[in-house]
Amino acid sequence: MKRFFCFAILAILTVCSFASCNKDGTNHNVDTNINNNSQIDERQILNEGKAGESITWTYFNDNTLVFAGSGTMFEYYDSTSYSLSYPSMEMPWYEYSKIAKEIFISDGITSISNFAFFGTRGITTINLPESITYIGACAFEYSSIEEITLPKNLNTIEEYLFYHCHNLKKVTAHDNLQEVKNGAFDDCPNLILTEYDNAYYWGPQSNPFLALIKAKSTEISSCKINDKTKIIYSSAFLNCKSLSRIILHENIQYIGKDSFYRSGLTKISIPNKVEYIEYGAFRYCYQLKEVILGKSVNRIGATAFDGCDALVDVYVYGDEENWNNIIFEKSSDGYGHYNYDLINANRHYYSY
Repeated sequence: MKRFFCFAILAILTVCSFASCNKDGTNHNVDTNINNNSQIDERQILNEGKAGESITWTYFNDNTLVFAGSGTMFEYYDSTSYSLSYPSMEMPWYEYSKIAKEIFISDGITSISNFAFFGTRGITTINLPESITYIGACAFEYSSIEEITLPKNLNTIEEYLFYHCHNLKKVTAHDNLQEVKNGAFDDCPNLILTEYDNAYYWGPQSNPFLALIKAKSTEISSCKINDKTKIIYSSAFLNCKSLSRIILHENIQYIGKDSFYRSGLTKISIPNKVEYIEYGAFRYCYQLKEVILGKSVNRIGATAFDGCDALVDVYVYGDEENWNNIIFEKSSDGYGHYNYDLINANRHYYSY
């Protein structure tokens, strides 16, 4: 289900080195590599605190927000949802990140927490230290960021990372990147994508076709997916009602949320590398008659095949034990998984 958000705000970061960070939560002699020492000495600390066991945050009167130290940031939200009843974000630096003109993150910090820079409005670019291996969900949501280079050791773009980043144009990633999760680039109208046949793609320089982001139009009747594509992004073919059949080649590893929602598919064969079919992936595909589940499918999201009223046959690798081992996720309303059309279809087993 969609997450709830109650703020409209915007974000970015810039990497530098920092001198020392005490574990008691105080921060001294921060060197941003931009201002000379006399300028640093003249700055006044307006607020400061801990952002991790060995990380401090400091906000200065020149509108710079500095994170110094090493290790992981504290997590203030454990998912991509937070209650509308919250009066404000719970990160102690939240109010300052909204008005910061520059954000610095020390080399040695290894993670950025969920929602860390949600709604930062004052910055358009940011440099991230190569020490970062994890950036949490929604970390730059609603930010004014225009371009960013992701650290080379980052292998996953988490859910809704750049959601509602209307100014975002360029995201540069390294070859280690393997996964782009749901909603990461939703509502990013200016993001530069690569065109191929009837779809648009995004990926690192070595493979700009890593993720199929969206169809060129909901009116397309066919789409040849690039051979290098591994990810069908969330809502990629949503409402493509004239798309009656598509070939998902064997390099594809992930089928995102609502990826073929209300499309005109009549048959689909899930590639063997796909383990998880996301929530709503084929929901309301009213003309879908046949589904072939690949050898590795072991989890099917809630409503993945909900509303597939014409579904007659499902092909399962192995035997009944393989079928029984597939996990059907429950929906968030707690009433079930809504995949009854798939479960009640004529079941066939194959071993080739």
